[in-house]
Amino acid sequence: MIYLASPYSHDDPDVREYRYHEVSKQTALLMKARHLVFCPIAFSHPLATTYGVPNTHAQWVPHNKAMIDICDEVWVLMIDGVEDSVGIKVEIEYARKIGRPVYTIMPGQTKHQQELHFGKQAWENRNDMHCRLD
Repeated sequence: MIYLASPYSHDDPDVREYRYHEVSKQTALLMKARHLVFCPIAFSHPLATTYGVPNTHAQWVPHNKAMIDICDEVWVLMIDGVEDSVGIKVEIEYARKIGRPVYTIMPGQTKHQQELHFGKQAWENRNDMHCRLD
């Protein structure tokens, strides 16, 4: 199963809504391509906005780590805000700690790109979807 990470947090609720729709659209695309996918934002955003579940990083970290535990891979959706996302950094660090590969995926794609490695060049080359990030 794929854990699909994406940026979400932002002071502007319109940005959060946009990011929710982008990652939900990507989740649907992957599911239509017959991938098994869990997307924490597609899951948590409606619970927070409709039912008042706290929408904090602290609220969701235990849930997200538990889902990464049962997923085989982590894919990071490369949309605006990814380079600043504290949540994605936590998810990637945890995935690496437990031995899960982490890949990037561009919006509209159904196959991941190269394995993601943090380093100086990582975010500078993020728009080159065929570039290994290290």
